[in-house]
Amino acid sequence: MRLVQSQYLDDGRGYSRGQKADVIEIDSPADFDLLLSNLAASNFYDGDYLHNTLGYTSYPLKLENLVLAAMLDWLAPGALLELGCGKGDVLFLLDLRGRAQVRGLDISPTMLEQAWPSIRPRLSLGDLLELAPAYQEQGLKFNTVCGFDIWEHLHPQRLQAYIQAMLSLATDDAQFVFIIPGYGQDRVFGEIFPLEFEENRAAFEARQPFPFLTAAHTDPPIPISGHLIWAHTEWWERQFSDQGLVRCSLLEKNLHKFFDDFLHIAQRSFYVFRRQTRAAKKRERWRASHPLSQFVTWHLLYLYEREVRRHEQQLGQQIMDPRRRQEMSDIGMEKLLWHLDHDIRQLAKPLPWRAEWLIQRFMPLHLKDKLWRLLRR
Repeated sequence: MRLVQSQYLDDGRGYSRGQKADVIEIDSPADFDLLLSNLAASNFYDGDYLHNTLGYTSYPLKLENLVLAAMLDWLAPGALLELGCGKGDVLFLLDLRGRAQVRGLDISPTMLEQAWPSIRPRLSLGDLLELAPAYQEQGLKFNTVCGFDIWEHLHPQRLQAYIQAMLSLATDDAQFVFIIPGYGQDRVFGEIFPLEFEENRAAFEARQPFPFLTAAHTDPPIPISGHLIWAHTEWWERQFSDQGLVRCSLLEKNLHKFFDDFLHIAQRSFYVFRRQTRAAKKRERWRASHPLSQFVTWHLLYLYEREVRRHEQQLGQQIMDPRRRQEMSDIGMEKLLWHLDHDIRQLAKPLPWRAEWLIQRFMPLHLKDKLWRLLRR
């Protein structure tokens, strides 16, 4: 492992403005062991990480996590496990609405100490590889597993083992929702993270993990945000497909269409997978046949906002930034009114156009093709 003085590309994409940067060059898998040791020795995931990296400031609940809870709610979780749950915002919100039996795990004692009291007994301290056998002995199975910015923190040589451990806890109809910083052009969400360093171009084009990591600290070397894996989005998708998971592109597109406006741009790099089973395919088909609309999105966000307000009344204090909440409310109302106006104009069209619009908007997907074939005869 070496520390190298580099610079961002000067193409104006993302953070690339030609600025200088310290990068960590990876020579062998043993370098990742050393980086993990540095992260542990420096207590990187404790203390300031909560505020400096995760963005918590004056309020204990982040608005973005309310949006993630609403997204998961739409996928109809029954028993949900969050990997790298931190202080449990998403689980707390889902539990507040009674939308799932929630469990979470994290490696940071500080995070769990600051977890929401109502869910703290259901959070586990430890590594997934160690906890998965214990969960299996307890007979715990989950039909929804999520992990938001967790996979890139793992040792790349152990990534497949972690995915297998996760799958050992999943039901046959399980769905998986992950936020991962996937670089390059993605077939669903486009390009969120462009290539930043020329030194990584060969790996980027070969769809391999990058050998040069931006350094947050140089003594000892620690990669920015604790990320050990930087890779193209196609590489990430392949890691899960190699373990038998199928990407739910239609569900992803529907979520992006209605939730992207409420998410930080980095959070739009999300994936939805399912198992290759009849039960999982049926669950995906059912959800796709009842797609999101602007009204459903607005209603979901409103329901979670209402539960937060009720909780605040019980506590006698605000737990979420009121300015950010007002921004989200304004965006949601503006889009809702636009769609209502659009729907009214569509209904005013002549009958054939109106019929086509109603079919496109409300008919289940598996019936549409049959209907179009009949109409074209």
